[in-house]
Amino acid sequence: MSVGKIAAQTGHAILGNYQLLQKSQYEMQLLNQWKQKGSQKAAFKVNSKEQMLSIQQKASSQGISTYIVCDAGKTQIEPGSITVCAIGPLKSENVDKIVEGLQHF
Repeated sequence: MSVGKIAAQTGHAILGNYQLLQKSQYEMQLLNQWKQKGSQKAAFKVNSKEQMLSIQQKASSQGISTYIVCDAGKTQIEPGSITVCAIGPLKSENVDKIVEGLQHF
């Protein structure tokens, strides 16, 4: 994917996860704490779809909100392709426990 496509897909993931978080009172509290602390974000590169899904499953199994984007396939990639995953919010000290040494994008 081009850098612009990655940016657009990331925007879809962040918005989708944000909307999911708004559905729960507890998660709204987490979301508000995240916003009050500056809404910090980080992007990491995975080597495969399987690696992304493994990280998503790890986060989800720990009760951390996740949102996976499947592309519509209108421009650069096949319809239904998994492109990005939003995870969080979570405390910065817990990020490495989830991404396990992935490089920043």
